[in-house]
Amino acid sequence: LQPKHQYVWSQRYIDAPVLRDENTGVNGLCDDDRLYFLNDANFNVTALLDTAGDALERYVYAPYGVVTIYDATWTNTRSESSYANVTLYTGRELDPETGLYYYRHRVYHVMLGRFVTRDLLDYGGGALHLYQYVSAQPSFSTDPFGQLQFKNCRDEDKAVVNYMKDAAKQILSSRNNCWPTDEPCSCRAQLKDCLLATLDSDLSFECITGLTKGGNVAGFGGQCYKSKNRDNRTCQACTAEELKGSRIQYPRGILHSRDSAYRDGLFMHELLHACVGSHGDRFGRPDARNLAREFMVACGHGWRARAGGRHWQVLPPKYKLVIIREF
Repeated sequence: LQPKHQYVWSQRYIDAPVLRDENTGVNGLCDDDRLYFLNDANFNVTALLDTAGDALERYVYAPYGVVTIYDATWTNTRSESSYANVTLYTGRELDPETGLYYYRHRVYHVMLGRFVTRDLLDYGGGALHLYQYVSAQPSFSTDPFGQLQFKNCRDEDKAVVNYMKDAAKQILSSRNNCWPTDEPCSCRAQLKDCLLATLDSDLSFECITGLTKGGNVAGFGGQCYKSKNRDNRTCQACTAEELKGSRIQYPRGILHSRDSAYRDGLFMHELLHACVGSHGDRFGRPDARNLAREFMVACGHGWRARAGGRHWQVLPPKYKLVIIREF
């Protein structure tokens, strides 16, 4: 079985295609034909270009994704792409036979402007009804996972959050251990599996204004956090039911900070609360600040804490958080 296409995706958003290489020969390599994608602000693919930069095909969308395909000169419309392109609305893949888009957790129907199944987050995802797409705001919102996992977050906020999640998953999956193995705490041996399960869960994310809220730069709350502090003595992942109403609060000022080591480390810090509960909890589990620092030193940017962990001094990077997607 030989691959037909190979894609390169941008780091600025999880569904922003850059180029597509095609395999038309028998050598199994996608090196025969290359096309480039142009996107609008909502990551809809608006045009295909050849390697000389000339337009080959153009796309115009109704608000909920119904596409009209034009030739390069805007003269004639087409019923389907002449280049077998199915990467279209918000950068997702169209199934030409059904007219449906796959959004990872759910399938989306552009003619109805609705998902065809209920939101797995129920009403906790923020939707007015459980089949609604992006809270009826398709002109400036996207939902790459088929779940409204974001509250009060702009598209540029979601892009950074998805980048941090994907980068953390890649690092955790590729490294055997991001915490010192000689530390006298069995919890550290469970952290990798706990964090990967939490990153793949329905944990939601709320963007807050500015740098601080209530004196804290970020926060983690909900049933998962309460369960960890009350009766869950392990560092294993919370149940799906506990994570439904749980969320991370994160300030936009830090989300878009140029201090990426602080941003990424703080994200890991808040994520670790889903595994170890509050700071210095009564079960004797390690503190989320120390665990986040250990992770960043071993597997992320080098850093060290000062002022009780509230602020961070960045050291030269050891490993950069970079996500590469290949198809």
